[in-house]
Amino acid sequence: MIRASWSSTSPPAALSAPIEFPLLKKTTAFGVIEDALIPATLHTRHGPLGIQFILDTGADFTMLPHHMAELVGVDLTRAPSGRSMGIEGGRGIRIWLGHIQVTIGPYLLRLRCLFSSNERTPYLLGRADVFSAFIITFDTLRGRIRLTPRPSHASQHR
Repeated sequence: MIRASWSSTSPPAALSAPIEFPLLKKTTAFGVIEDALIPATLHTRHGPLGIQFILDTGADFTMLPHHMAELVGVDLTRAPSGRSMGIEGGRGIRIWLGHIQVTIGPYLLRLRCLFSSNERTPYLLGRADVFSAFIITFDTLRGRIRLTPRPSHASQHR
């Protein structure tokens, strides 16, 4: 595993290799669409857990259902909380802010994560801390998602 953290203006060659994932397709009631799933390892209190995130360029933050907070060592009783409004409008859902560590390919990332009170919340990989770590390319011609580490990336948000 490579810790995606460097302090110089450019990463070592081994840390600059892009990683690619298939851009899958799924059928919905309204037709076939691309499905941007990113396999990752979530680092939990009990060891690594393989999961798939939806790479959601419309989501500000990475989001998981609140039952995952204990698994990753986040105490929601001490976490900052608020409400998140989505396209559904209304009062929104209750959220808590924490941090998670995930490995995507060989890169270890520390991400700000919102834990949602909605247990049906999908595992979303949002823009915060991800867009600053990678240049993201959706290659619909080849059916690929490419994550290229940014030269100025530091893996931990401070």
